[in-house]
Amino acid sequence: MSKVTATNHIPTSPREALAQSAAKFPRHEALHIPATACAHYASEGNVPAAISLSYEKLEAAVTRGTEIWAGTGINGRVALVLENRVDFFVQWLALNALGISVIPINHEMPDEEIPYYLEHGKRSPYARSLNMLSASRTSAAPWKRRYPWLAPSR
Repeated sequence: MSKVTATNHIPTSPREALAQSAAKFPRHEALHIPATACAHYASEGNVPAAISLSYEKLEAAVTRGTEIWAGTGINGRVALVLENRVDFFVQWLALNALGISVIPINHEMPDEEIPYYLEHGKRSPYARSLNMLSASRTSAAPWKRRYPWLAPSR
Protein backbone atom coordinates (compact mmCIF):
# COMPACT_ATOMS: atom_id res chain seq x y z
CA MET A 1 0.00 0.00 0.00
CA SER A 2 1.33 3.44 -0.92
CA LYS A 3 1.67 6.31 1.48
CA VAL A 4 -1.10 8.94 1.23
CA THR A 5 0.20 12.37 0.26
CA ALA A 6 -1.44 15.63 -0.82
CA THR A 7 -1.27 14.48 -4.43
CA ASN A 8 -2.74 11.01 -3.90
CA HIS A 9 -5.07 11.69 -0.97
CA ILE A 10 -8.05 9.36 -0.97
CA PRO A 11 -11.27 11.40 -0.66
CA THR A 12 -13.38 10.71 2.41
CA SER A 13 -16.65 12.05 0.99
CA PRO A 14 -18.36 12.48 -2.37
CA ARG A 15 -17.94 16.24 -2.03
CA GLU A 16 -14.21 15.88 -1.46
CA ALA A 17 -13.97 13.55 -4.49
CA LEU A 18 -15.66 16.21 -6.63
CA ALA A 19 -13.27 18.91 -5.42
CA GLN A 20 -10.25 16.74 -6.22
CA SER A 21 -11.58 15.83 -9.66
CA ALA A 22 -12.41 19.46 -10.42
CA ALA A 23 -8.87 20.50 -9.50
CA LYS A 24 -7.31 17.76 -11.62
CA PHE A 25 -9.75 17.64 -14.58
CA PRO A 26 -11.63 20.96 -14.64
CA ARG A 27 -12.82 20.74 -18.25
CA HIS A 28 -13.62 17.04 -18.29
CA GLU A 29 -17.26 15.99 -18.25
CA ALA A 30 -18.48 15.34 -14.70
CA LEU A 31 -22.17 14.87 -15.33
CA HIS A 32 -23.92 13.94 -18.54
CA ILE A 33 -27.63 13.43 -19.06
CA PRO A 34 -28.35 12.21 -22.61
CA ALA A 35 -31.07 13.80 -24.73
CA THR A 36 -33.11 10.60 -24.50
CA ALA A 37 -33.29 10.97 -20.73
CA CYS A 38 -34.05 14.69 -21.03
CA ALA A 39 -36.98 13.91 -23.35
CA HIS A 40 -39.05 12.90 -20.31
CA TYR A 41 -38.74 16.45 -18.95
CA ALA A 42 -39.02 18.43 -22.17
CA SER A 43 -42.13 20.51 -22.69
CA GLU A 44 -44.32 19.56 -25.60
CA GLY A 45 -42.90 20.66 -28.93
CA ASN A 46 -39.38 21.21 -27.60
CA VAL A 47 -36.56 19.02 -28.80
CA PRO A 48 -34.55 18.01 -25.73
CA ALA A 49 -30.84 18.56 -25.66
CA ALA A 50 -28.32 16.59 -23.67
CA ILE A 51 -27.07 18.23 -20.48
CA SER A 52 -23.36 18.14 -19.72
CA LEU A 53 -21.47 19.79 -16.91
CA SER A 54 -17.72 19.90 -16.61
CA TYR A 55 -16.13 19.27 -13.23
CA GLU A 56 -15.36 23.00 -13.09
CA LYS A 57 -19.02 23.99 -13.61
CA LEU A 58 -20.35 21.31 -11.26
CA GLU A 59 -17.84 22.38 -8.62
CA ALA A 60 -18.99 26.01 -8.95
CA ALA A 61 -22.68 25.05 -8.68
CA VAL A 62 -22.03 22.85 -5.64
CA THR A 63 -19.92 25.54 -3.97
CA ARG A 64 -22.74 28.06 -4.43
CA GLY A 65 -25.29 25.55 -3.13
CA THR A 66 -23.11 24.87 -0.10
CA GLU A 67 -22.91 28.60 0.67
CA ILE A 68 -26.68 28.93 0.47
CA TRP A 69 -27.38 25.88 2.61
CA ALA A 70 -24.75 26.97 5.16
CA GLY A 71 -26.62 30.24 5.56
CA THR A 72 -29.78 28.40 6.62
CA GLY A 73 -28.21 26.97 9.78
CA ILE A 74 -29.67 23.55 9.00
CA ASN A 75 -27.99 20.40 10.26
CA GLY A 76 -28.80 16.72 10.56
CA ARG A 77 -30.97 15.57 7.65
CA VAL A 78 -32.74 17.20 4.76
CA ALA A 79 -35.32 15.51 2.59
CA LEU A 80 -34.99 16.31 -1.10
CA VAL A 81 -38.16 16.06 -3.17
CA LEU A 82 -36.51 16.52 -6.54
CA GLU A 83 -36.58 14.91 -9.94
CA ASN A 84 -33.57 12.88 -11.01
CA ARG A 85 -31.90 15.87 -12.65
CA VAL A 86 -28.83 18.02 -12.22
CA ASP A 87 -30.41 19.89 -9.28
CA PHE A 88 -30.54 16.70 -7.20
CA PHE A 89 -26.82 16.04 -7.62
CA VAL A 90 -25.90 19.65 -6.90
CA GLN A 91 -28.05 19.77 -3.74
CA TRP A 92 -26.86 16.36 -2.55
CA LEU A 93 -23.19 17.29 -2.94
CA ALA A 94 -23.73 20.72 -1.35
CA LEU A 95 -25.41 19.18 1.67
CA ASN A 96 -22.74 16.48 1.83
CA ALA A 97 -20.10 19.21 2.12
CA LEU A 98 -21.84 20.38 5.29
CA GLY A 99 -22.11 16.88 6.76
CA ILE A 100 -25.88 16.84 6.23
CA SER A 101 -27.42 13.57 5.16
CA VAL A 102 -30.10 13.46 2.49
CA ILE A 103 -33.39 11.60 2.39
CA PRO A 104 -34.24 11.34 -1.32
CA ILE A 105 -37.99 11.33 -1.93
CA ASN A 106 -39.52 10.41 -5.28
CA HIS A 107 -41.31 13.47 -6.62
CA GLU A 108 -43.99 11.26 -8.17
CA MET A 109 -44.96 9.74 -4.83
CA PRO A 110 -48.58 10.43 -3.81
CA ASP A 111 -48.93 13.35 -1.40
CA GLU A 112 -50.34 11.11 1.33
CA GLU A 113 -47.15 8.99 1.38
CA ILE A 114 -44.61 11.80 1.69
CA PRO A 115 -45.30 12.61 5.39
CA TYR A 116 -44.37 9.02 6.32
CA TYR A 117 -40.85 9.51 4.96
CA LEU A 118 -40.52 12.97 6.46
CA GLU A 119 -41.57 11.83 9.92
CA HIS A 120 -39.74 8.50 9.98
CA GLY A 121 -36.62 9.99 8.45
CA LYS A 122 -36.38 12.30 11.47
CA ARG A 123 -35.44 15.04 9.09
CA SER A 124 -35.36 18.75 9.46
CA PRO A 125 -36.62 20.76 6.48
CA TYR A 126 -36.79 19.66 2.92
CA ALA A 127 -36.29 21.11 -0.52
CA ARG A 128 -38.07 20.65 -3.80
CA SER A 129 -37.83 22.00 -7.30
CA LEU A 130 -39.96 25.10 -7.77
CA ASN A 131 -41.41 23.88 -11.07
CA MET A 132 -41.70 20.22 -10.13
CA LEU A 133 -45.27 19.99 -8.95
CA SER A 134 -48.39 21.20 -10.68
CA ALA A 135 -50.09 24.24 -9.16
CA SER A 136 -53.07 22.18 -8.05
CA ARG A 137 -50.91 19.55 -6.40
CA THR A 138 -48.68 22.17 -4.78
CA SER A 139 -51.55 24.01 -3.12
CA ALA A 140 -53.49 20.88 -2.22
CA ALA A 141 -50.73 18.95 -0.48
CA PRO A 142 -51.64 18.84 3.24
CA TRP A 143 -48.07 18.02 4.34
CA LYS A 144 -46.83 21.33 2.94
CA ARG A 145 -48.57 23.16 5.74
CA ARG A 146 -46.61 21.16 8.31
CA TYR A 147 -43.11 21.32 6.87
CA PRO A 148 -41.07 24.26 5.57
CA TRP A 149 -40.05 24.58 1.92
CA LEU A 150 -36.49 25.43 1.04
CA ALA A 151 -35.34 25.93 -2.52
CA PRO A 152 -31.67 26.97 -2.62
CA SER A 153 -31.05 25.67 -6.13
CA ARG A 154 -29.16 28.63 -7.59
